[in-house]
Amino acid sequence: MKISANTLTRAALAIVSGFALALAFPKFDLSPLAWVGFVPLFYAFEGESLKRVLGWSYLAGVACYSASLYWVVITLTTFTEVRFVLAVLPMLALAAVVAIYFAIAVWAGEFIARRLRIPIVVTMPIAWAAVEWVRSFFPLGFPWNLLGESAWQNLDLIQFAEFTGTYGVSALIVLFNATVFVVLFRRDNRRVQIASLSAVTLLMVAALVFGSYRVRQVESIRPAGKFRAAMVQGNIPQTLKWNPDYLNQSFKVYVDETIDASRHGVDVVIWPESAAEFLFQPDDHYPPQFADEAAYREATLKLARATGDALLFGAPALGSEDGRRGFFNR
Repeated sequence: MKISANTLTRAALAIVSGFALALAFPKFDLSPLAWVGFVPLFYAFEGESLKRVLGWSYLAGVACYSASLYWVVITLTTFTEVRFVLAVLPMLALAAVVAIYFAIAVWAGEFIARRLRIPIVVTMPIAWAAVEWVRSFFPLGFPWNLLGESAWQNLDLIQFAEFTGTYGVSALIVLFNATVFVVLFRRDNRRVQIASLSAVTLLMVAALVFGSYRVRQVESIRPAGKFRAAMVQGNIPQTLKWNPDYLNQSFKVYVDETIDASRHGVDVVIWPESAAEFLFQPDDHYPPQFADEAAYREATLKLARATGDALLFGAPALGSEDGRRGFFNR
């Protein structure tokens, strides 16, 4: 089957959109790309059937999440010794699933725009925010890299998220993209272009004014008191964590650092995530097979009593839910 140059061009534009959106998030952090990343995709499916709109949007979604879920490969190759070629497969599978939400959101925005004969500047932001909200519910979705999160460095701009959540910021970004497309490529009539540009300008200014006021307001609040906190970091290699042979050595690192921190007159000592690599049962009840871990519980309590400081840490524990016993993270 011969593939036309037009089809290849549209495919390339969809892929460019996906990669541009992926680059807007950490670790790349090219956040301005999020504000124009949809434009090539909108151009790609212009004049296409709704079936093709879905297809091009899905392709963009696969490109986006294949690039932004790179950490799956790193995790598998580093901590499970899976070969690179095999590690790529689950990453691509996850990207393919999450891309469905991307495609549905864009398709829904275009479908409603065509059916109701209204501009995409109205339909696309609403559809995208709605699908993102659905994607935040497990096990239906995987809320990785919600679009609004790409604007995390623009503190003044995103303060209205206290009312709308991340979804409102996502909607604003999509609105900006749709407006750029409508105005830059002269889509829709002059009236729609002017209205779109005016609306997005007004919303951006309003968000910045409110955000600036809110940030300054928080910064000017006088503290009710103060306390000194120490955050200790054991730098235990991930390859050694949860290895029973290194538990005593790892635990000693945090004990020594906690004692050293307490000498500086702190009120609370904070351990990092998964520093306590043993079961910490609140009721001191340990099944026989985990009896050895009770000693670490007692040592942790003894450490807190000896320093006289509050100790904040996370640890796994056994618990019951719906009559079933299992492991929980606490």
